[in-house]
Amino acid sequence: MSDEIDPDWCLPPRPLKPLPQVARLTAERDALRALLVKACVEIADRVDFPSDEWMLRHMKDKYGIRFRWNETTKTFEEDTTK
Repeated sequence: MSDEIDPDWCLPPRPLKPLPQVARLTAERDALRALLVKACVEIADRVDFPSDEWMLRHMKDKYGIRFRWNETTKTFEEDTTK
């Protein structure tokens, strides 16, 4: 016998597959995130540089959305590169 004690011995066994509500909640979270990004991009397109540049920094700090200027469309878009 092993002398190691299982620290999770009193917990019920974990499910083998994700619970059904996890997929629904993940889809809701992703949809809300997409709406937030869309709204922030629309706001960013109305920003007057350089006087309103603080608004882009605020959205990055508060919501974690980074912006990139798209030269072909002359609008902002979310910067998804890390």
